[in-house]
Amino acid sequence: MIDQILNFVRPPDDADQKTLKRWHWNVALMLIGGFVFAVWSWTPFGYARAQEVEKKIAAAVEPIQQQVAAVDGKVEKIAADLTYTKELLIRKLTVELEREILEAKRRQCKAQTIDTVEYFRKQVIEKLDDYRSLTKREYDVPGCAEV
Repeated sequence: MIDQILNFVRPPDDADQKTLKRWHWNVALMLIGGFVFAVWSWTPFGYARAQEVEKKIAAAVEPIQQQVAAVDGKVEKIAADLTYTKELLIRKLTVELEREILEAKRRQCKAQTIDTVEYFRKQVIEKLDDYRSLTKREYDVPGCAEV
């Protein structure tokens, strides 16, 4: 393959007039072809230049980036609203659980039978577990004298 290309480019050894003329034409056509290829590569139909492609990509991506930024802002706003709602709900549930614990403790202290005392003691323990899982802290239950 390379041998054929070199034979095409170098002048023939037995240089008679006809083969020398053909060799001149071969070299001239190869030079013209190379020049046309070089010019074509600089036209808009030729090879893509990195600078131009980069500009086109940046122009195409810019609206998408703006949309993503807008969505990101909305998501952050919703996340802040959800955080506030969650905190509010936890506060309300905490207050409700504290009230239920005190009510169960009050009923335990006023109970007449051992079975009733045991029932309300279990309710206090269950509500304390719920309180601990909700707030991640302990609730100090007052004694019967304080209720």
